[in-house]
Amino acid sequence: MSARIVKICSDGYTVNINGQRSRVVARGKIKHAGGGLCVGDYVDIKDGAINKVHERKNKLIRPRVSNVDAVMIVVASQPKIDFLLVDKVLISAKKACIEPYILVNKTDLGEEALTQITEQYSNVCEIIKVSAKDKLGLEKI
Repeated sequence: MSARIVKICSDGYTVNINGQRSRVVARGKIKHAGGGLCVGDYVDIKDGAINKVHERKNKLIRPRVSNVDAVMIVVASQPKIDFLLVDKVLISAKKACIEPYILVNKTDLGEEALTQITEQYSNVCEIIKVSAKDKLGLEKI
């Protein structure tokens, strides 16, 4: 039976099987194959255990996920933007052929973050302006 890993906690794995979540284990070589299992891995389940890991289309090291279609980097004016972390995630996403987006949240607190992000990254990826308080931009997410 095919499934997708949605959560990893210690030696237990939560998988999604046809919309239902189940807790399973991984035995022996499967646990360490391909550098270890990741959230997003497609697997085959037999007798409550993962017995096969399907080939990945991509993988990120941080956060440790695989088979990703898009990465959304969320920043805001408060707390201060960590541009080094934004750069690292953008580079990892581009290297893995994953579409990156930068979501600037809390724009109701000021446009400073949006201005900084737009100046530095407008030619790299799409920038989405959001204010949960004002319900601005939520439809794009």
